[in-house]
Amino acid sequence: MTNGELAAYLLSELEKRSFKFAVAESLTGGMLSANFVNIPGASRVYQGAVVAYQTEIKSSILGVDANFLAEYGPYNEQTAIQMATGVRQSLSADIGIATTGVAGPLPEGDIPAGTFFVAVAGEGGQSSARSYSISGTRGQIREAACRLAMELLRDTLS
Repeated sequence: MTNGELAAYLLSELEKRSFKFAVAESLTGGMLSANFVNIPGASRVYQGAVVAYQTEIKSSILGVDANFLAEYGPYNEQTAIQMATGVRQSLSADIGIATTGVAGPLPEGDIPAGTFFVAVAGEGGQSSARSYSISGTRGQIREAACRLAMELLRDTLS
């Protein structure tokens, strides 16, 4: 299944459940949202997105705990969960999806390029996150993060 086919499937499943969703993107910089909005009718379930590329935006707009960010940084599962939760709440969605990590080509401190995190958050504090470390070009890493975020959403809906 291509990314476009997976996005279309997810939109259909979300619509069947009458769920609205929103996206918080750092690593993917809008690419994940593009997978969804390329599908006609996405607006029936897609609320919107926040591209929070800078750490300060993760805190000020998405509500990621500033003290947590100062201590642990923006590249971890907990940051991804907080981003997903924050975008879900901010954009009045049932489900939030988030991506954060290092696309490279250079590492960020001790975090190697190709390390990223995806998360899905729902109502009632339910959330899940996954971490990945892959090799490839910057574009390949970002594409993989989109795919894996959509797969996590699919698994969450199953």
